[in-house]
Amino acid sequence: MPGIFINYRREDSRADAGRLFDWLSGHFGKDRVFMDVAGSIEPGMDFDEVIEKAVTSCDALIVVLGKQWLTTTESTGRRRLDNPDDYVRLEIAKALQRNIRVIPVLVQEATMPSAEDLPEDLARLAKRQALEISDSRWDYDTEQLVKVLDKAGIKPVIRRTEEESTAIEAKVPPVTKKLSVKAITSVVLNGLVIAIYSAEEGLDQSEQIGALAFSIVALALGISAFYDIKLNKVKGKVLAITGILLSTLITLVFIGELSEPRHLPFPESASPPRIQPVPETAVPQPPVKRPQAHVDINGNSQSKKVLKSKKGFLELWIDSKKWGETESINPSAEFTLIHSSGDAYAMVIVERITMPLTKLKEIALQNARSVAPDIEIISEEEIVVNGVKMLAMRMEGTVQEIPLTYYGYYWTGKAGSLQVLTYTGQDLFEEFEADFADLLNGTIVTKP
Repeated sequence: MPGIFINYRREDSRADAGRLFDWLSGHFGKDRVFMDVAGSIEPGMDFDEVIEKAVTSCDALIVVLGKQWLTTTESTGRRRLDNPDDYVRLEIAKALQRNIRVIPVLVQEATMPSAEDLPEDLARLAKRQALEISDSRWDYDTEQLVKVLDKAGIKPVIRRTEEESTAIEAKVPPVTKKLSVKAITSVVLNGLVIAIYSAEEGLDQSEQIGALAFSIVALALGISAFYDIKLNKVKGKVLAITGILLSTLITLVFIGELSEPRHLPFPESASPPRIQPVPETAVPQPPVKRPQAHVDINGNSQSKKVLKSKKGFLELWIDSKKWGETESINPSAEFTLIHSSGDAYAMVIVERITMPLTKLKEIALQNARSVAPDIEIISEEEIVVNGVKMLAMRMEGTVQEIPLTYYGYYWTGKAGSLQVLTYTGQDLFEEFEADFADLLNGTIVTKP
C-alpha cells in the first residue's frame, strides 16, 4: 500500500492537494502516494474499506489545511469537523491513534488551528509541527516536505522503463535501435546535389530538373525516416530533420530557377517589358559569309579560331586578332567577347531549350526593353548562315543615357536555341559593322 496518505477537504483545498499529489508522485512514485480522487481507488471497490486500509497502512499522513478547512459546514449549518462520521476527521484521528508521522501542510496562507478549535480526537493535531507551502515558493517549500518524508524513512521506488523491465525478465540487454538508413540516404542525396551545383558554374534546364527530382526523393526519405523514429523503430532524429530541411530548401531553389524566364544578356529591370509591333522599315543586311574550309581551329590561317559550345551544337569562328574572350557579367552567356579596340562587345547564349523563333524574338525584345524602354527594332530579316536559317535583328535604344545599337543572329531548332549578339555605341556602329558581320557569319550550327 502507499507510504504517503494525503488528507484534504475538497471544498477547501482540492487544487492544492492535487498539485501536491503530482509533485510527490513524481518523486516517490505514484504507487507510494494515496489520494482519494487521484486514481488510487479502482472502480468497483468499497470506498470505506479502501480508505480504512490506506490509513492503517501508510507511513505518513499529510493534512492539507486551507483557509476554510476549520469552518466548512454541512447543509444543516453544523461544522463538518463536529460530525463524528466526517471522513477528514476519521482519517486524521486514525493516524494520530497509530502515532505515525502526521504533517499539517498550510496552503492559501492558512494558520494552524488551536486545540480548542478541534474535536477531542483531533486535539493532538494542534501540537504537530506544520509546514507552510505558498504559491510563490511552491517548488522550494515542497522540496522541504520531501526532505521531511525522506527522513521519516519513505524512499522513492526505483522505476524502470518498459524496455528495461522486459530485458530484465528475459535476462537480455535492451535492444539497441539502428540508425535510420532513410535519414542517412536523405542527407547523402542532398549533399550530392549541393556538391554538383557548387562545382558547376550553372546547370541547364535538364540538369536542374534532375537535381529537383533528387531533392524531392530526399525529402520523401527524410519524412519517412522521421515517422519511423516517432514510432520508435529506429534512431537518427537529427539526421532526419537535417535531410528534411536541406531537401526542402534545395527543392524551393530549383523550382524558383525553373520558373524564371530565360533572358538575353540584358540586366533585369523592375518595370515590366512592353511588346510593340515591328516596324516594316528595314536596312540592308551585311552579306552572309561562311568561313573558309581551310581555316583550322588553332588560328594558324587567317588568324581564325573556333569556340565550341559545351551544349554540343554550336561552333563560333572568330578572328583572334580582333576578338578576345573576357569575363562575363551575364551568367546566361557561355561566351563574352571584347573587340581589340575595347569599344565593341559580343555575347553568346546557347541553351538546349526549344521554342518557336517568334517566341525567342519576343524574349529578346522584352529583355531589351527592361533596360532600354525606348528600344526599337530597326530591321529584321530571315537569312541563311552556313546552311541554317536564322533571324538577323538590329535594335537601337538608350541605356543609362548611352545610345546603343544591338545587332544579332537568333536561331531555334530541335537541338535548342541560340543567340549571338553584338553591341556598341550608335555613333560607332558603322565603324564596327563589318567586324560584327564577320563575327556573326562565323556561326555554325552543327546539329540543326
